[in-house]
Amino acid sequence: MSDSESRGVTRWVELADALADLGGEMAVRTTLLATDVPPTIYHYTDVHGLLGIVESNELWASNAVFLNDQTEIQYAADITRSVLNELIPSQRNLSISGPRLMARRSITTVLDNVHDHVQAYVVCFCRQDDLLSQWRGYGRGNGAYSIGFMPDRLLGRSNRQMRLVRVEYRPEVQAATARQLIRDWIDVLTKQEVDTIPSFEGTSEDSVQLLLDHMFGFLFGYIAGTFKHPSFSEEDEYRLTYVYRSRDAADDNDPLKVEFQGKLGIVLPYIRFGFKTVDGLAMPLPIKTIRVGPHPDTQLASSGIQQLLELKYPASSIEVKSSLTPLRS
Repeated sequence: MSDSESRGVTRWVELADALADLGGEMAVRTTLLATDVPPTIYHYTDVHGLLGIVESNELWASNAVFLNDQTEIQYAADITRSVLNELIPSQRNLSISGPRLMARRSITTVLDNVHDHVQAYVVCFCRQDDLLSQWRGYGRGNGAYSIGFMPDRLLGRSNRQMRLVRVEYRPEVQAATARQLIRDWIDVLTKQEVDTIPSFEGTSEDSVQLLLDHMFGFLFGYIAGTFKHPSFSEEDEYRLTYVYRSRDAADDNDPLKVEFQGKLGIVLPYIRFGFKTVDGLAMPLPIKTIRVGPHPDTQLASSGIQQLLELKYPASSIEVKSSLTPLRS
């Protein structure tokens, strides 16, 4: 290897390390402190989801791009794009060059193609367990239930360190978060002088830009699943999240992998979160309560849950309750 090739390799390693450090900072910045976590958080689902969770001892995390509200991810992209235009003018401005131009290109590529670049997987929870809006959304003839989880135990028993985040509904805070990410991104690319890093023989001339596109998509995943429009603030939502990188799939020590299911005519990616001890033994989910949503026969629905819990969680003290919300079924 020539001296110039050796220097090129060193530059690539330094860039990769700097981007990984920024990813670590984003993870810490967006994760809730233990003192901010409520004692119980509630996952709303229908009867099929309830059975799947209890019988499999797993939670399924959906790719944030494929959530029921498909405008959600675009909302986060629009907030970030507005901040980008504030910090770095359009590429048509000839005064933009070097690292700042490459920064803008990578951000724009991700925001224009969020379906291809964002790999954030989430399980959604609310702070309240008897919300009319959630009963309306999850009923649909299949019954609706809210499952109360103890988040400290939920995180402690997951098969790797997951992150619990709180959804942000305030536009000014969302903009500030996006602004910090973009400023950090520009700083890293400027310090690394990314416009001077050479491509290797046999690789695309745009190989550095392609790496930046991939990495900004990974970083954007940390905030993409945490921004929602203020009109949804009643939900007071929390999310168990995992930002997936393709290289994770090659890690034999990481049991998480992307799987697929068909729903509503669409192929949907998801990840299973299992719960085990440090010795790899299966542990029951840390469920505290299950509330039956508005139902024409809540007594019968509650009885079915009680029998299910006696079989699956015989030593538990999970409380089964019925909704107090008046909702015509």
